[in-house]
Amino acid sequence: MSATIQHDERAQKFSVVVESQEAYLDYAVRDETTLEFRQTFVPEALRGGDLARRLVAAGFAHARERGFRVIPSCGYVRRQVERTEEYRELTTSETT
Repeated sequence: MSATIQHDERAQKFSVVVESQEAYLDYAVRDETTLEFRQTFVPEALRGGDLARRLVAAGFAHARERGFRVIPSCGYVRRQVERTEEYRELTTSETT
């Protein structure tokens, strides 16, 4: 799927719409240096592809560009962190 991921800073999410259905990575700004990735959601009809992975990649790219650390509260995000060394460099378990 080649749908473009959008970042909505006001809604605090990265999202993509495919076949009129939205997949997203929801986050919260914890402080001036930390984001919490709270939930990744892909509608059942769109699962099995790479949408969730792409959303997490977009979130981590944003965090890296802006100098944020990431609290990976979402189980899917934690699994991606375990698999991807460059994500581990940006993660923290600190909560505010």
